[in-house]
Amino acid sequence: MKRITISLLTTLVALLAAPHLHAAGGGAVLSYSVDLTNEPSLQRGARNFMNYCSGCHGLKYLRYSSIARDLGIPEAVVEENLIFGDATLNDHVDSAMPATSADWFGQQPPDLSLTARSRGADWVYSFLNTFYVDEGKSTGYDNLQLAGAAMPHVLAELQGVVEELRSTVSARTDEASARLEARLGELAARLDDRNETSTARIRTTLDELGATLAGRVDAEAEQLRGAIDAVAAD
Repeated sequence: MKRITISLLTTLVALLAAPHLHAAGGGAVLSYSVDLTNEPSLQRGARNFMNYCSGCHGLKYLRYSSIARDLGIPEAVVEENLIFGDATLNDHVDSAMPATSADWFGQQPPDLSLTARSRGADWVYSFLNTFYVDEGKSTGYDNLQLAGAAMPHVLAELQGVVEELRSTVSARTDEASARLEARLGELAARLDDRNETSTARIRTTLDELGATLAGRVDAEAEQLRGAIDAVAAD
């Protein structure tokens, strides 16, 4: 049972506990290496999930008692700090959102029990860490991993507000491109210098060869004239 609990919680809680570029809907923007042996990180993640996520999202395949047992958290601590409302240790972690919440966000906030398994750790980590300000969106934010996400940036107070993530990425790309172009320019200049040097050498060699051939032709012509003059004198 412990293994099942860790499987359900590992990405969600580990990533929330340790906040640190593939395209949206495809590969993950960021990568994350899950450490299932880091129990304090998992415990902090459980705390953060219950405080920042459980208001909208549930973990319907998980009981509060399993979180206490499998993450090494005393039941009294779970009851006092991780259970809100009238739920008990034996209850499942259900969402507190009513069915009408779809009218607020455009869709019902999904249960996250199997998100880590279906999406993968990298995807979840990327989604949680790539919100940025977009005043054109109803929530005031958009997401690099899932463009048009209906979820607001609930972790802003933990991660800070990213004002210009896209422009920052674009600026870094432009900088890298500029460096590459400069490097290519340097290489092209070196090749031009070498070509000029090689061309100069070839010209010198041709000039020398031409001079040698011209000298030989002049010498043979002189000999021929001498022979003609000798025959004419006879």
